[in-house]
Amino acid sequence: MRTVLRIAVGAALLAVLVVAIFVGWFYFSSSGLPDVRAVKTYAPEAPEMSSAAGCVEARPVSPLRNIKPVLPALYAVEGMPDVSSLQDAAFIRANGQNGHYATLIARRLMCPSRGTRLIVMIREIRTAIQIHRRFSAEERSAVYLNMAYFGSDQQGIVGASQRFFGVTPEHLTTPQSALLVGLISRPEYYSPYKHPDRALARRNQVLELMKARGVLNSSEANAAEDSMLGVR
Repeated sequence: MRTVLRIAVGAALLAVLVVAIFVGWFYFSSSGLPDVRAVKTYAPEAPEMSSAAGCVEARPVSPLRNIKPVLPALYAVEGMPDVSSLQDAAFIRANGQNGHYATLIARRLMCPSRGTRLIVMIREIRTAIQIHRRFSAEERSAVYLNMAYFGSDQQGIVGASQRFFGVTPEHLTTPQSALLVGLISRPEYYSPYKHPDRALARRNQVLELMKARGVLNSSEANAAEDSMLGVR
């Protein structure tokens, strides 16, 4: 009986030690996370210049109400942002089309960091969870678009809208929004200046996704697909 008790006590102590080591390692590997409060400047109440956040430089940003015309195209490609916390913290697949905006934002915030892939993953997950808890689904969408890179040295939806079409985000048309959203996954590959044929095909792919989601009817999608790229 005493032998069994000693074994049980030893196993319990070993379990406590293992848990303590894991918690300590987890805390250490999660140190140095970016301050997610700085993300708020990328979801402003009015058009303004953001502050630098993590490794993202300050830039002109647009409020959610001005970005809303772009959201149907964004959600058609990336998916809806209203997913659970566990889903939002999970890593996105290589094509980046799972709608996990908190994780996408976390990746934009994180400076290149040393460590194993597991440590980097833990840091990104911890940051994503904080972002998910602090910001609403629509705020995360606005932050994502204000941080995204669109190619041609354009960071953020404001700069991209002006560079490609000479308008602010709230004045983007449906095909223009579809083109910009389509650029995010591979901005140089789909560049309308270097590869207009690819850009046109990608824009029309986004429009087809919008039709499949019921955002556009067939006549609207066909009219948008027949339009020219119209970049400056």
